[in-house]
Amino acid sequence: MGEITASEDLQIEKAREVRTLTDDEIKCVLRAIDRSRMALKNRIFTLLCLIYGNRCGELRLALKSDFDFVAMRWIVPPENHKIGKLTGKPLVRPILPVTETLIRLAMKLSGNSRYLYPAMVGADEPIKHSFAVHFPYNIMQYLRRYEGYEMPHWSMHDLRKTTRTNLSRFTQWHVAEIALGHILPGESRVYDNHDYLDELKLAYGGYWAHLAKLFAESRTELAPTRRRFDVRQHLELPGIDVPAPSRRADHVHSGAVAVGADLLSYEPPAKAAA
Repeated sequence: MGEITASEDLQIEKAREVRTLTDDEIKCVLRAIDRSRMALKNRIFTLLCLIYGNRCGELRLALKSDFDFVAMRWIVPPENHKIGKLTGKPLVRPILPVTETLIRLAMKLSGNSRYLYPAMVGADEPIKHSFAVHFPYNIMQYLRRYEGYEMPHWSMHDLRKTTRTNLSRFTQWHVAEIALGHILPGESRVYDNHDYLDELKLAYGGYWAHLAKLFAESRTELAPTRRRFDVRQHLELPGIDVPAPSRRADHVHSGAVAVGADLLSYEPPAKAAA
């Protein structure tokens, strides 16, 4: 009995959960990221996952040297993504202006570690596997407490499904699959060696424009209610022309860009040094 498995012997397959966030739910998530006390590095992680649709492990294990700000590419080595052992190839994703902003800031927050997300500031090991598991719960708690909204359960992996669903609006099926690092059917991985970087850039660019619109709308729909709401915690991101709301005087709001100040001056260590 100990050798019988449900999938192979009994032909029982676990039903896959289908959970994709709607545009209204995305706005709620973005508003919580924008206004909650969620740590800055955690907000950046969540936003990058929502934009790229990457697996959490791909970002958690990323080295700073994986991000090329000259060619504007994020290279996920084969050992860091699910199909890498099969294909032996890296995943290559474009770096957009908004993700450059977020990645450079994450690099600053990590200190002198070679990892984008080290276990501790400056540590020479990546953050633990369960690092991001609680992020959706924290966001749902914020929405429940400060907006009275009981958001249906979702997980970090559901952000990946959300990205894939939305990419279908802006690109062809095979490009969206490549963006997520899925294996295409047939012999494409043997015969098709095109990197699709231009196509991915267009797809992600269209998707970010859509997210930026939702982000802007999320800032205008509800006034902040938390007593200790701090305008300086806002991220000023490329593509969002609606300023962060403030319950303080307008002259205080002028300092809202402090979080993003000087972040574009950060240069990651050379690949050889990593």
